Amino acid sequence: MRYLPFLLFGKKPTILSFDQTVEEIIRNKKSLARFGDGEICILLLEGEGIGFQKLDYELSLRLSEVINHQGDKLLVSLPNTFGKISELRVESKIFWYGFNLAYAKKILKKIPTNKVFGDTNVTRFYMMYKDKSHLNVLKKVNKLKSIWENQDILIVEGVETKLGVGNNLFANANSISRILCPSKNAFSNYQDIFESVKKYGKNKLILLALGPTATVLAYDLSQENFWALDVGHIDVEYMWFLMNATEKVGIKGKSVNEYNRGISENDSKSIDTLYEQTILTKIE
Repeated sequence: MRYLPFLLFGKKPTILSFDQTVEEIIRNKKSLARFGDGEICILLLEGEGIGFQKLDYELSLRLSEVINHQGDKLLVSLPNTFGKISELRVESKIFWYGFNLAYAKKILKKIPTNKVFGDTNVTRFYMMYKDKSHLNVLKKVNKLKSIWENQDILIVEGVETKLGVGNNLFANANSISRILCPSKNAFSNYQDIFESVKKYGKNKLILLALGPTATVLAYDLSQENFWALDVGHIDVEYMWFLMNATEKVGIKGKSVNEYNRGISENDSKSIDTLYEQTILTKIE
């Protein structure tokens, strides 16, 4: 039953494990472009878009370009939950089983059959899984932290995302700077964002938290010899872990698009001085 959608529709994609994905990023200094459920829906032009990105035909075309890329600078990733759902909690099993049945056949038509993908859920290490034991999750977190240890990092994020604020996720980095982008429909400002990242991202590890726009950015930046990782909800997952949360909840001072149908518990006054000092520019 674990791989039912692919037994029905064709060959299951080859997807690396969590550890293999992180090792590939570190060992070969690969950029990471992640396809989650939102990116897949926009790629397929299904539905009405997601909470922070409207359906966009040009974005769909760019995502198709990314998912078919065969170069050695970029690791394109798919959810390890394509078929493999035994480790998930009940709610996540229900979601991914339905998602797989709806989209497995369609996505298989969009991807190269001989391609090896990374694990999109490398940054989704907590909430969806049954095993939330401290040691198990901390092992994954520490492995992720080793990516940016002693690195100068440039964070490219939505204006209310605030990666690393209120936690120690990036405490082992050498330095942190930020480019703030629109929290919704960032792809409409794509060229300005891209040029700004190229300006400020030289000799830095670039961490992208910008929805489907980040997937395309990681690809374009990798082609310009930048090291760019689409880290998605990594900060939210880490905060939920620190909170011992068993359900998706709001996080004070940060945007959490998956909480309460995208309406986040947000305190815009909750901004510390150190965070403000990291901001290089803001794109509106």
